[in-house]
Amino acid sequence: MAPSDPIAALSEWLLASLAAHRAEHRAEHRAEDTGERPCLVGIVGLPGCGKSTLTAALLAACGPLRALSVSLDDFYLEAAERRQRGLELRGPPGTHDLVLLERFLCELDARRSPLQVPAFDREHERRLPPRVISELPELCLFEGWFVGAPAPGYERLARRLDRLVYVDLAIEQARAARLRREATLRAAGRGGMSEPEVARFWERSLAPHFAGLVLPLRERADVIVSLDGEHRITALRFRATAAP
Repeated sequence: MAPSDPIAALSEWLLASLAAHRAEHRAEHRAEDTGERPCLVGIVGLPGCGKSTLTAALLAACGPLRALSVSLDDFYLEAAERRQRGLELRGPPGTHDLVLLERFLCELDARRSPLQVPAFDREHERRLPPRVISELPELCLFEGWFVGAPAPGYERLARRLDRLVYVDLAIEQARAARLRREATLRAAGRGGMSEPEVARFWERSLAPHFAGLVLPLRERADVIVSLDGEHRITALRFRATAAP
């Protein structure tokens, strides 16, 4: 069952995770005067499961904590470069700018200030000027549909995660949510794929990777957030060592 306020329970867990991360850092670097790298928490789950919504809610619940949210979507290659590499549709591993991802992780760990966070316009498939973060984050929430999977080129991100949250929604419910999202974009005049285009995108670009990259992360996660078809949290399951 879910607690009466699941976001509060999750934010409490995040604070406990940050405290544990700091303690681990102090133990490892007792004799060194090294800066503390941010606690990096991955938020993963099927496309359409509500990762971005959950990330935004957790970010808001962090209060005065210096917290940052990052999306794997913001590392996409621009359309022209992706097609030059023989990749028709964005989404799966290989359609992100892995050099940019590596650079971001290096700068995050180096505690570089100001920190540049990549940004991407999905509607027009083009890179935007980066967000510039002047205050070094204590906590970074990194969301994406296969964040934490050791896909080729993404191994450093998978290894770097301090904690992992799995957003659990049935595949058909996630697919229906993606259809609704694209319909909303079309109605607002912001592009959006037609239903046949969504079906093609889902079956060719996303679904072939679920069994190998996404679903195995459920059992490795520190927290499983179960949702119903309306994206309401129905249960939280903390791994024994991760309970708040």
